[in-house]
Amino acid sequence: MVHHSTLLIVLLSLSFTGCMRETNRWQETDAAAAKPEAVTVEQAGGDQRIVLFAPAALGKLADIYPDGRLELPHKMANYIDLLAKNADGRVGESLPDSGSSEWDSGRVAATRGAHLVVVTRVVDLRREAGDPDVHGATERQIAIVELRVVDIDGRIVLSRQIRGESPVQKRAKFTGQSNEPESLATWQALSTASGLVRDYLADHPELRNVPKQVVPNAINLVEVAIDSEPSKADILIDGAFRGTTPQVIPLPPGKEVTISIERQGFQPWSRKLVPVSGMKIQPALEPKVTGGEGK
Repeated sequence: MVHHSTLLIVLLSLSFTGCMRETNRWQETDAAAAKPEAVTVEQAGGDQRIVLFAPAALGKLADIYPDGRLELPHKMANYIDLLAKNADGRVGESLPDSGSSEWDSGRVAATRGAHLVVVTRVVDLRREAGDPDVHGATERQIAIVELRVVDIDGRIVLSRQIRGESPVQKRAKFTGQSNEPESLATWQALSTASGLVRDYLADHPELRNVPKQVVPNAINLVEVAIDSEPSKADILIDGAFRGTTPQVIPLPPGKEVTISIERQGFQPWSRKLVPVSGMKIQPALEPKVTGGEGK
């Protein structure tokens, strides 16, 4: 019965992953360079705490479940969305893999705006013999996963090695790389890791909103109203994520900036402009051409 319940959870999780993956994509951005004379401004973020997952470092699992590099972090993000209070799970699909040396110093620039950054790494996959289970399987697939959680100051606030396991079935099984014993054992470990992240969020309701952003000459900024058709598109100013449309954004006057507006399923819009007081921007985004018919 335990294995049936585990399988049901896995299948439900996979269905949620397909539905929620688009909304959980993180808009990566390079952090703006700080200036000594700059005024620090806190970016609004509401009550939702952003938990950003880096692509998983799969190790030996890469040959079996290559899509797990992104699918597994998306499943973890869905877990946070469903089971953590006041939290928004996101996946930085173009961030460095969790095994990259870029994470050795804490966060990377493109994670600015997230409360917590989660990196995961498969450190071991092995088979262990055991007693027969209800399906007759006598062998267990073991996965060991390393979890690291980094806060907005670059400190590692949670670090664990977690074990997951799955029976090696000697019967007809579901097809697909995500249902191989190695994949299921890894997900069991990662679902436990997701629970640890959820518990950390519950134990630390005082987590600061987002990293403080530096805006030069904040007192002299002019407000620019930015919208789009359709709305709820990402706004990037010189490559830095500044919210979603519609939004009024303070910008330095007299200095050319690149304003980009991006939304899933639509062609990105970008212009170089010099902000002036009262400026309004509302482009109509063109749908992306599907079926390989684009230019």
